[in-house]
Amino acid sequence: MCWSLRDGLRDSLVAAAPYGGPIALLREPLRRSPSSRPQLEIYSASGVGIASFPWKSGPVVHLGWTVSDELLCIQEDGSVLIYDLFGSFKRHFSMGQEVVQSQVLEAKVFHSPYGTGVAIVTGSSRFTLATNIDDLKLRRLPEVPGSLASCWGSFGVCSGSLRSCQGSPGLNSRFLLSLAQVPLLFSRFPIEDPCVLIGELDGVRIISSTNQELLQEVPLVCQDIFKIASMAPGALLLEAHREYEVTCLLACAWRVSKCLVLQAASFGKCFLTDFSPDQFVSTCRELRVLNAVRESSVGLPLTHAQFKQMTLQVLIDRLVYRQFYPLAIEICRYLKIPDYQGVSRVLKHWASCKVQQKDLSDEAIARAVCVKVGDSPGVSYSDIAAKAYECGRTELAIKLLDFEARSGEQVPLLLKMKRSQLALSKAVESGDTDLVYTVVNYLKNEMNRGDFFMTLRNQPVALSLYRQATMEALLALGLHKQAEQLYRDFRVPDKRYWWLKLKSLAEKEEWEELEKFSKSKKSPIGYLAFVEVCIKCNNKYEAKKYVSKVTPEQKVKAHLAVSDLEGAADAAIERRNEAEMGAVLSRCSASDRLVIDRLNRARAGAAKK
Repeated sequence: MCWSLRDGLRDSLVAAAPYGGPIALLREPLRRSPSSRPQLEIYSASGVGIASFPWKSGPVVHLGWTVSDELLCIQEDGSVLIYDLFGSFKRHFSMGQEVVQSQVLEAKVFHSPYGTGVAIVTGSSRFTLATNIDDLKLRRLPEVPGSLASCWGSFGVCSGSLRSCQGSPGLNSRFLLSLAQVPLLFSRFPIEDPCVLIGELDGVRIISSTNQELLQEVPLVCQDIFKIASMAPGALLLEAHREYEVTCLLACAWRVSKCLVLQAASFGKCFLTDFSPDQFVSTCRELRVLNAVRESSVGLPLTHAQFKQMTLQVLIDRLVYRQFYPLAIEICRYLKIPDYQGVSRVLKHWASCKVQQKDLSDEAIARAVCVKVGDSPGVSYSDIAAKAYECGRTELAIKLLDFEARSGEQVPLLLKMKRSQLALSKAVESGDTDLVYTVVNYLKNEMNRGDFFMTLRNQPVALSLYRQATMEALLALGLHKQAEQLYRDFRVPDKRYWWLKLKSLAEKEEWEELEKFSKSKKSPIGYLAFVEVCIKCNNKYEAKKYVSKVTPEQKVKAHLAVSDLEGAADAAIERRNEAEMGAVLSRCSASDRLVIDRLNRARAGAAKK
């Protein structure tokens, strides 16, 4: 272990997270002197210090870890304080008001399919249970008759019959285990220093002041390979490889050598013609990853079984949580994890932490994030900027948004930051009218009337769109005189006004008004627009009224829009336009034989000339 504990683990509360997780140590937890407070220390599994701070709250009965590496400190009064891996306080909750009176005697932290739970027993011999601290629901069990049990534990649902009774090791370093309906075999392992035992998926971690060991049953596959006189295929292959390499017997043959076994496997697969190397390659890659995270500088002593149980994604999350970003990125690349699950996710977390560094300027952080993140897929600069804004660094957030290519991501955050002028400029630059409308509506609700129009005055595009939206609203309400007055006062282009009124009248199915409007003066948008809008509103009868007013160049298109093939054929033949005649022919069916014959004769005559 890398730590140097002067007094060892004596008079200390010690808790270690599962899956090779961090270790928390609180010295003299029941010390009550205000002049000398206990020290809460957090270490990696290899004993590298992560955080240390004086304990300023009440006496602590028990320490425990959640599956997400959050430290639970359970006090005598039933309060549970939660800290993150780096010693920052996150939140707290209470195990009930009545616990304050009777005090907590013992507590346990346990893990189940529902999440991380807490169980306590009070001085009145009553148990209180919370199966999931993230969705707190307290259960109070009946009072235990007689004297309180000397040893108790909390158990989740198990598919087998395994039951374990957890407690602290005594002075003689003995530990109690029970296994239902299974013959028991007790082994003694003398330990001189005080130690702490931590249950793992595939064994027991033994932590002392000087070292850390994993006690586990030797797997059957290892027994088959390494036991004396074994005739298992793996043992024969290993022996053959030994002879092949002409090596002597290893003095430490009792200890499993991964390199030796892998070399034997590599040697053996050469003699198999239909052997798929995928499993061999994946196993080698996983072992390399495990060797990397087991380094004392990282401090995650995972076994292969624990790694397979916790999955690769969880391992990456743990490395990211501990801020081992380079190692996490290298593992993602080495194992060829898709960017959105691997490198991009790590970079996003790195950038979110980077913007919280108070000792660097906004310019330096923005430059570092841009260089590191670049155009990595799956990393949104707007998300990073949002994190910077949450940390109170508005100017940094604006600088980061300059790197965001999507205006739809920039504008909402700028509005949230009360930078409406900049948001309007970005929306106009994007050319997205919906985005401009969004900003304009926001400004209209947030500003007084004078400031609103002064802002729009500096943005001609936004002002034009606002006028258009206002006219659309007036026309939709049937206020045609007011809409026409706005059209004249602000010199709205004729084409825009006619289009707006045409669509409004057609959508409201005011066909008589539409006909009057078409006759008010010569249409600046032509009459094909009237035909198409009427067809769009499913009124072919009204559309036919405007076909005769369409210019000769658009006659064929207008007749086809109202399904008048004969009229379209006449217009195409009159104009002697080969392309238009072909367009009409493509719309004809077998029943339109007369029209087809006319068009074919016209095309033949045009070809002769």
